[in-house]
Amino acid sequence: KRRFSGKQTERVGPVGDRGEVAHVYGASASGKKDYCTYLKLWIKNRPQLCLLDSGCDMSILPASLVSEKDVVPATQRLLAANGTDIPVLGATTLKATLGQTELTIEALVSRHIYEPMLGMDWLRENGVVWEFRQNCVRIGGKSYRLAPRPQGNAWVRRVFVAESIVIPPL
Repeated sequence: KRRFSGKQTERVGPVGDRGEVAHVYGASASGKKDYCTYLKLWIKNRPQLCLLDSGCDMSILPASLVSEKDVVPATQRLLAANGTDIPVLGATTLKATLGQTELTIEALVSRHIYEPMLGMDWLRENGVVWEFRQNCVRIGGKSYRLAPRPQGNAWVRRVFVAESIVIPPL
């Protein structure tokens, strides 16, 4: 572990006996500010506060939002910040509404995730422009206000997607 300007960066090393290495990076910082990082989407006719997480490569949905019949097998692994595996049920594609706009969420699904987490895949696919000072995002030319972390969710939840890479012998 190395420290840079108050933020902690982690890397997990070898994970297998065949030379596999998981490259897992993440950062977190402690502070008392409640940054506005949640976007309210309508999913299955219910409002859902979704965490916008530019530090996560892939979006992740809680199993409670997804019908089991809509989950397909996935090979990605999810890791918590401490390196603990988080079981993945599979992947899914879900429709969501933002204002009058219908959006698609392609995500991994886990019973151990309790809020939708929209990662870089979703942010990039939707051309999201994050206006940090104004606490809003622009999607499709329209601005949408972001909300702070919901009350009662004061714990840190950092999740990583890990992929094994096999390094051939020299």
